[in-house]
Amino acid sequence: AFKQTCLLFLKQRTAYKQMSLLSCKQIQAFKQMCLLFLKQRTAYKRISLLSCKQTRAFKQMCLLFLKQRTAYKRMSLLSCKETRAFKRMCLLFLKQRTAYTQMSFSLMQ
Repeated sequence: AFKQTCLLFLKQRTAYKQMSLLSCKQIQAFKQMCLLFLKQRTAYKRISLLSCKQTRAFKQMCLLFLKQRTAYKRMSLLSCKETRAFKRMCLLFLKQRTAYTQMSFSLMQ
């Protein structure tokens, strides 16, 4: 009975050591999990920051697009005005040529 008690005690001690070892491993695993969580949180913060920067960049890009479109409209409007002015100039040139031709005929007679 004494031998069995000693044997049981040794088995219990071995089981306790294994449990302690498992407990240490669990603690290490928990620490690793916490470390990974911190790394993930840092990565998430970076991603969020990039997302904000991307959003700002996108807004700036949209604003630039609107400015470009406005500039293009102004340019088109100026182009139309230039075209009209050119047509007027051509018309005036034709009128002047006609007047010059008439003046030349008048002088010839």
